Amino acid sequence: MTVQVAGPAKPARKGDRRGQAPGRSVAAMSAEGSPCGSASTAPPPDQPARPGPIRRDPPDMRHRSERIRHKQRLLRQFAAMERRFPSLRRPIRMLLRDGSAFVRLPFAVLLIAGGLLSFLPFLGLWMLPLGVLLLAVDIPALRPTASAAMIRGRRWTSGRLRRLRARQG
Repeated sequence: MTVQVAGPAKPARKGDRRGQAPGRSVAAMSAEGSPCGSASTAPPPDQPARPGPIRRDPPDMRHRSERIRHKQRLLRQFAAMERRFPSLRRPIRMLLRDGSAFVRLPFAVLLIAGGLLSFLPFLGLWMLPLGVLLLAVDIPALRPTASAAMIRGRRWTSGRLRRLRARQG
């Protein structure tokens, strides 16, 4: 008689007795009854054994963990920006506080508008990605692309600076 026991996802190794009474196998325990003396829970011989319930994370749990991971990745990019430009540390931290969304959203929209008007002398194209980054803090759909673009931009600029220093030095 074969009994299926719901257990860990890993296959049991030889000598692995998790969930079993010492010295007895699952088949031996089902044949002689449970160790507590109550009736066996094994199905009758004419019915096949049913596997245990399949436990899956609800779909919203999966997405929630992805959102958290993307937000942490984006915040790491802001931390890298703080390290690169120490003078921006205070404004970045002030904008990234939880309660400052009412300041962050209009500021992000203004930065994006200023980036689109980069042909004017006092505005620049640098404002556009910064505005998108600030929007990404509040809009989860923008987080993966904004953080990936920031990583690529950092790698590109560091490579350019390295080559420029190599030519000069």
